[in-house]
Amino acid sequence: MSRKVDASPPPKHHIEALSKIGYNFNTAVADIVDNSVSAKSKNIQIEFYKIDDVAIFFIADDGVGMAEPELISNMSIGCKDPTDARSSGDLGRFGAGLKTASFSQADVLSVISKTKSSSVAAAVWDKAVVAECGWMLEVLDEPEIQKIIPNNHSDFEQGTIVRWDNIWAIQELLHSPDKQLQIDELCVKLHSYLGLYFHRFLSKPHSISIKINNRPVVAIDPFMRNIKGSEELASTSLRGGKHGKDRLVITAYRLPFFTNMTKSQLDLYGGEASIRQNQGLYVYREERLIVAGGWMGLQKNLNLAGLARIQVDIPASLDEEWSTDVKKSSLQIPQKVKSQIRRLISKPVAASRGAYVYRGKQEVENHFWLIIHDERNDRITYQIDSKNSNLRGVTEQLDSSGKRQLAQYLLSLAATIPVNHIYAAMGNSLKSISQGFINDEENIMDLIESLNDE
Repeated sequence: MSRKVDASPPPKHHIEALSKIGYNFNTAVADIVDNSVSAKSKNIQIEFYKIDDVAIFFIADDGVGMAEPELISNMSIGCKDPTDARSSGDLGRFGAGLKTASFSQADVLSVISKTKSSSVAAAVWDKAVVAECGWMLEVLDEPEIQKIIPNNHSDFEQGTIVRWDNIWAIQELLHSPDKQLQIDELCVKLHSYLGLYFHRFLSKPHSISIKINNRPVVAIDPFMRNIKGSEELASTSLRGGKHGKDRLVITAYRLPFFTNMTKSQLDLYGGEASIRQNQGLYVYREERLIVAGGWMGLQKNLNLAGLARIQVDIPASLDEEWSTDVKKSSLQIPQKVKSQIRRLISKPVAASRGAYVYRGKQEVENHFWLIIHDERNDRITYQIDSKNSNLRGVTEQLDSSGKRQLAQYLLSLAATIPVNHIYAAMGNSLKSISQGFINDEENIMDLIESLNDE
């Protein structure tokens, strides 16, 4: 006869296991921001503090907030049934993100919340308390609440404040001689991450505002639709879900070529090499970016496909079909959708290839190099163009001996182009190869000085 026994995990081990679910600092913060967006916040403020050598982190929003009973319910692990239908705009799924994201980064999670019609409420999960007393949530009274609210939010009308104490990512930096530099770098990376993953919320009409230490997060559109040369190539929609009522949309884009971008735009996107590397699929769940780049096994990264990107929009109602995980950072594409994406891939890849070929033709016409294609042997050679007016201007000033030495140097230069190195650099890691500017006076003077050095 079988019997049932209590096999509940020890709370100390359980909370440590939840802490290792796979978040990093950026993905953990993004999961908290998800809750703020779902709560219809318009302003989200992220702030770092140091109090008595303890790193403290706040995310404060002006959303609908929670009264005490709802707050206590939402502080429970897995407070939502993942199979329940989600309303449009709900970025949550399992009811675990707030807790697991926080446990992955800090020792203490405090949540302070208030609706327009309720008094302020607060509850705390402390890992040390859980380890000693089990899953006992600490619900604070008003004097205790006032001690943990940041001064600049003490009189907030409604919304929610999430506070992390003793954040590991920052705590270990506090005794470093260059701690401020490293914390600033952490903030810069968080700016970029939130700017990309929430770009549609930051840029649409009546958009939300996210600030980190009072500096606004800038939207980073991976399709560069505000830059001249970005092109929407094709779009299709599919029905999904149990009754075929849910709709997902797939759209193919070709990015503008790099010469259409300013230096600040290139810097925003991480430079040419980063742009090429991040080709591929961009999958959104309720307009929140989940997968940023890569072809998810549908094809390989190719240099000439560096400008090809595909946007996939799915509603939260298709979570089960797409196997969305707790962190909302990964998913699996259903087989029937893969075939549709494969059909679209060829269009942005061909357009990207065409952009590179067009620039290649422009380079052929620059009259510095003579590019010869031997079709019989399928071989291309690069030679100095002897008809170049700049070269002829130089040779006219030389005697026959000087002309011979120059010709020998130019032939050697053409014969020793590091073709294999260029091919390996571009083919294996999608690196960007940067060249100097013609008639750059500073470089000209540097070269003259180096030629005159004994």
